[in-house]
Amino acid sequence: MPVFTEGGGPSYIFQPTFGYLVGFIAGAWLTGKLREMSGSWSFGKVLFANLCGLAVVYLFGMIYVYFINNFYIGKTIGVWAVILYCFLLAVPGDICLCILAAFLSKRLVKALDIHE
Repeated sequence: MPVFTEGGGPSYIFQPTFGYLVGFIAGAWLTGKLREMSGSWSFGKVLFANLCGLAVVYLFGMIYVYFINNFYIGKTIGVWAVILYCFLLAVPGDICLCILAAFLSKRLVKALDIHE
């Protein structure tokens, strides 16, 4: 099963979507840190942490798409096009996943008997 859409290896750094991979690392760290700092598994606090992490992923990804297209690949793309294609059209499904994850988190903590 292919993991990367355009192959893999060091050359993947030059793909426009590479910024999202970097964003996943930063977003996962922020999500975990915010949830840890909240000290609670409440729906609202977990959802807030999820949405903050999602914002970081999109921020890294969109900035990378803009710069790699305009300054490396040579395909001029405007800021509004990046916002439309890399955020507005893609984010609704991810927001639904954040809501689902927040809803399931409390149940999973109980089911897995996780103690803090």
